[in-house]
Amino acid sequence: MATQVKNTNSDWLFFENIQPIAVYHQDPSLLEDDFSLHLPIIKNLVRSGTLADIAVELPDAGRSCNLYMYVDGRKSDLYYNVGPGVYTFKNVSYLSGKVEFFYVTGVRKSRTITLE
Repeated sequence: MATQVKNTNSDWLFFENIQPIAVYHQDPSLLEDDFSLHLPIIKNLVRSGTLADIAVELPDAGRSCNLYMYVDGRKSDLYYNVGPGVYTFKNVSYLSGKVEFFYVTGVRKSRTITLE
C-alpha cells in the first residue's frame, strides 16, 4: 500500500518496498494466461544501439500487478501496481542483448517472455 506523507513544501508519495525478484517463485497457474508480447515495429533498423518501443499486454490477474522489464539480467524498468491493459516500454536498446518481461501479483510470478 502506498502511504502519503505531507511535507510543508510538497507532497511525497512513498511506496512499499519492491522485493528482489529471487523472492518470487514462478506460479504454474500463471503459465497458461494471456500474457502476450507485441513485437516492436522498427523502421531503419541500425545495429548500433537502435532503440525501440515494446508494447506488452497484461492479462487480468484478478488484482494489480508489477510488470517488469529486465535487460541482460538486470531490472531496467517497471510498471508498478497496474491492472490489465497494454503497457509500452519506450527507448529500449533492443539489440543490446536479452530483454525479458514478466509480472508479479502478490508473491506469484508469471512466465517470462524473452526477446534476444
